[in-house]
Amino acid sequence: MDTLENLETTLDEDQTSQTVQGELPALTSLMGGKLDDTTNDLSRHPTLPRLHRLSSEWNEFHDQLNGWKRSLARRAQELGQQISQLTQLQDTWNATLHSDETPKLPAEVRQRVETTLAAVQTTLQKFEKRQQLVLTLQDQVVEQDRHVSQALISLERAREEAVSQLFVRDDHPLWSPRVWSQNVAAESRRFSRQVHDLAAYFEREKGRFLLHGLLFIALAVAFWWTRRAIRKRLAEEPALQHAAAVFSVPVETALVLALLVSGWIYSKSPRLLFAVIGAAALVPTALILRKLIHQRLFPLVTALVSFYFVDQLRIVVASHELLSRLLFLGEMLAAALFGYRSLAIVYSFATAEGKIGRALKIALFAIRLAFGMFLLAFALNFLGYNRLSRLIGITLLTSAYLALVLYGAIRIVDGIVLSALNVPPLTRLGLVKRNHAFLYERTRRLLIWLGVALWIIFVLDSLALRAPLFQDLKALSASALTLGSHKFIVGDILLFAVAIWVAVIASRISRFVLEEEVFPCVHLAPGLHYSISKSIHYAILIIGFFAGVGLLGFDLSKLTILAGAFSVGLGFGLQNIINNFVSGLILLFERPIKVGDVIQIDTTEGVVEQIGIRASVVRTTNGSEIILPNAKLISDPVTNWTFSRRQRLIVIPLSVAPGTDGQKVIDALKSAAVGHPAVIKDPPPHALFIDFTGGVLRFELRARTNQFEDWSAIRSELAMAINAALIAQDITIK
Repeated sequence: MDTLENLETTLDEDQTSQTVQGELPALTSLMGGKLDDTTNDLSRHPTLPRLHRLSSEWNEFHDQLNGWKRSLARRAQELGQQISQLTQLQDTWNATLHSDETPKLPAEVRQRVETTLAAVQTTLQKFEKRQQLVLTLQDQVVEQDRHVSQALISLERAREEAVSQLFVRDDHPLWSPRVWSQNVAAESRRFSRQVHDLAAYFEREKGRFLLHGLLFIALAVAFWWTRRAIRKRLAEEPALQHAAAVFSVPVETALVLALLVSGWIYSKSPRLLFAVIGAAALVPTALILRKLIHQRLFPLVTALVSFYFVDQLRIVVASHELLSRLLFLGEMLAAALFGYRSLAIVYSFATAEGKIGRALKIALFAIRLAFGMFLLAFALNFLGYNRLSRLIGITLLTSAYLALVLYGAIRIVDGIVLSALNVPPLTRLGLVKRNHAFLYERTRRLLIWLGVALWIIFVLDSLALRAPLFQDLKALSASALTLGSHKFIVGDILLFAVAIWVAVIASRISRFVLEEEVFPCVHLAPGLHYSISKSIHYAILIIGFFAGVGLLGFDLSKLTILAGAFSVGLGFGLQNIINNFVSGLILLFERPIKVGDVIQIDTTEGVVEQIGIRASVVRTTNGSEIILPNAKLISDPVTNWTFSRRQRLIVIPLSVAPGTDGQKVIDALKSAAVGHPAVIKDPPPHALFIDFTGGVLRFELRARTNQFEDWSAIRSELAMAINAALIAQDITIK
């Protein structure tokens, strides 16, 4: 009975068949409408972008159905095993019930056997019923997947035909009488069905719409609160003016960002939904941009919004061939005329700015190119080259819409980043305080490059070039290069380069964070932060190198053997370089010399500026920089004036005439040293009588300063102070 209870629990927890059973009818209905749209599109020679979008939609169906097939197959296997277990139990209890020994058992025991057998049979019937349901669902899913496969095959054939017939006239010229005969009633019914599909999708996916609405409300509240915070700080931080412009319309800003994620929220939605979402995203984007761009450029934004609405209307009535064609011709002609007008707008803007920069030159070139392409698309469609004209015109328009939305999104995110860098808690970080402009500029560049990359991918996708281009790149990356007995894959070489690049970037970021945020907050010995930073730099580069070698396909155990073989040659050919490299590591870890130390080698004295892989840089007192091999700093005697203490001993010798009171001289020397603010008091300065050879009395002042970089100037000031003190005492210096 425990076994039966456990089995029935698994039956109740079976979500696979319940999910498929609940969602399959809606998916079948949606696929039916999509199949009707696809058949209608294929009958009208669709453009390559349209074929690509249809293929993407059908591939989503294919992926979901394949997932269901795998889940149902796994569930059917589990049910088969459970039914086999129940059948074995049934046979066992049947044998028990009909055994010759059973009549000898007490009536209660026989009753218990019969009850158990009935429970096993009831559970077995439930599992057999569920198995029948799963098998039925499998048949239905396979049947629907067969329709999807047929649609994908038809789309692939249509794509091949579209590519081969791209420059062939595929429609009648506009003046042909056959163009003007259309069944308007049938096309109207198709539009009504699109509205019905949208209503059914809304009814079926209310949770997605609710989630999207909550996301919009959360963003709107966040932007409204940010607007209040920015307005309070606007007088203190004028740099927030740009962010204030973005957040001055919090509802529109939240709507744009919320609609940008619609593709991830609404899967397998009707065509009409994304037409509505596109219009809803473009209008607030235009309103935001009007606050961020020059007033002379307002007509450009307004025109793009108008074209977009006409474009969406054309997509909705795409099943009505004549009306869709007339709308397309009107779009192309209006776009060409507006392009011509835009040249005058851009020229006037350049005149107002006083010069034509690189951005304006690019804009002028793009407008001239678009003007010519719109005219070309209009002429081709008028003559009957429908497929080619739509490929040109639709690609131009959609790329312009995406550029507008991406520009608006970049400006919004740019404003968010700018406001975040100027308000707590980021303003409390020393890294942000000292590098505010640097962080903002790098983030802005990253956003621009990301937007450009997305726009390029979209344009390639619209021209049906992304898939073949990526396929060619994949084939190129799979090709092999032979070097001696080794064979390298091009893709592995690229991965090796990427690993090294990532290691370099990670090293820069880690050292930047350490030097700007961590080291200023902790107390370290002088030069230790430089050693830590360099050690982390080398460690990350070594890890990146070995990771790249692993991606390159090398066996790391063989690499150690190869490194051992090379070490012999390196030992002779690169002896000095390796010596200097190892010496640099010793300098970093043992730290006999640190960055910032004042050292002296022979007669050369200066401050250590950098300890590199091969050599170190020492800046002398005259401003010149000396490049010293690291091995010289290890093997040669080096005087480190600041090794244990950041102090410098200043020695000033002097001679006076015989007969001079020595105590007066010593007192004058001490008073001059004590009176100088750069001379430290512990240990105190010393004045000593050295000897009286050569007919003079020789004295020496010894004082210490912690301003070791300026010790020469301090020595000069002390000498002048001593001279003045001795003159005041009528003591003659010899």
